[in-house]
Amino acid sequence: MTLKHLIDYSCETTFWVAVTVGLCNEDDQIVPYADAGPLSVKLLKHGTLKTYKDFPHGMPTTEAERINADLLAFLQS
Repeated sequence: MTLKHLIDYSCETTFWVAVTVGLCNEDDQIVPYADAGPLSVKLLKHGTLKTYKDFPHGMPTTEAERINADLLAFLQS
């Protein structure tokens, strides 16, 4: 068990009222998908999960074109 498994951030999500999109990579080795993506978005009242397959942990930088297009589409919806 690592430190990240001992910290509960769920209380911080109760104050979020904005529509939120969570971007997750299904194969992330730094932040495992099952421990982060679906669980964090479920805690948000207006959360949406956008999942990517085979994107690296630094996907906003390395996959900027795709991420930016998806964020723009989310904001326009």
